[in-house]
Amino acid sequence: MDYQLENLCNKTGDELAKAFAEIPAGVTSLNLAWNDLHKKTGDELAKAFAKIPASVTSLNLAWNNLHNKTGAELARAFAGIPASVTSLDLSWNNLHNKTGAELAQAFAGIPAGVTSLNLSWNNLLYKTGAELATAFAGIPAGVTSLNLSRNYLHSKTGAELATAFAGIPAGVTSLDLSRNDLDSKTGAELATAFAGIPAGVTSLDLSHNDLCNKTGVELAIAFAGIPASVTSLDLRGNNLRDKTCDELITAFARIPAGVTSLNLSGNNLERLSEEEINKLRKSLPNIKTIQPTSLGTGFPKVKNNAGIVVNSTSSPMNINMQILGGFMAVVGCTAVATAFIFLNAATCGAAGLVVAGLGMASILVGVGLFATGTCRPPKTTPIKSLDNSDSFVHL
Repeated sequence: MDYQLENLCNKTGDELAKAFAEIPAGVTSLNLAWNDLHKKTGDELAKAFAKIPASVTSLNLAWNNLHNKTGAELARAFAGIPASVTSLDLSWNNLHNKTGAELAQAFAGIPAGVTSLNLSWNNLLYKTGAELATAFAGIPAGVTSLNLSRNYLHSKTGAELATAFAGIPAGVTSLDLSRNDLDSKTGAELATAFAGIPAGVTSLDLSHNDLCNKTGVELAIAFAGIPASVTSLDLRGNNLRDKTCDELITAFARIPAGVTSLNLSGNNLERLSEEEINKLRKSLPNIKTIQPTSLGTGFPKVKNNAGIVVNSTSSPMNINMQILGGFMAVVGCTAVATAFIFLNAATCGAAGLVVAGLGMASILVGVGLFATGTCRPPKTTPIKSLDNSDSFVHL
């Protein structure tokens, strides 16, 4: 159950503790964002946090201007967080105003039970690579998921980023570097930066970095720097539609062989032809899981026994024709036509008999044409918005 507390800025330390103690025992996610908690001392925060129910596993402390606290105060405050908390959100706290050493001291107070740490939106671009390395080194060893998104890390050189990433604890297996404008780095700089990522990282998020602004060769150089330990790579929302199929193949060729899961969603690759998609898919032999799933198999056509490509989609026209065909097969076209001849003869005499005979011939010829596929409904122009063509690739 989610729970949020607001307007806590004017509460005393004791009042905060009382408010937290009254949180229902069933709450698992607690949102304390936007409460100016920096106005409380480290000890007051520690005392209040200690009253949070043990059922809480996710704690949001975003937007609290925690940069106004010293590293020591933050360490004491964080130490009061219940051991049950596994996910801690410290985003939007202007932590760039702390020195690397102060951040390391603060992070060291985070409970050992925390496995997911969100440091996004903290303007970490203002820290040097060495300061970031020092800060990251203070993160508890139990943290396995680290979010560094939206920190304008493109402002750092490739070497500085490599230095910073090298400070990330070895226990981190999932690293989020999304939305950091990494397209402003050269392929070589990105390769240098990625090479600094700890060998323990298995999941790397590089989504929404406008990587479309890099050439296929530059992307190949960059991807070559990704640690061999990475098995899941997220490249969502990088506008890769701007790359040709050959450029994409060139780039993807340098993705580490250990990567088995690749996310390419949100890149508008629907512009690629079926042939190009199949070509692209074949260039990724090690990928076992791919998003969007439409890239997983391509769009093979269904062939009948005669080797003729047929439309296997379940459109109303196809369904109706299949039903009609089945009906005619069961009842028999000849029986229907014969009945029509006798009825016409009885009504109109000899003239009716002749007309009916011609009608029977037309029916049988028409059925033959439909049966062989010679006569088909006219082809319509696909309308993308209506999704009425099997040639559209949805990514």
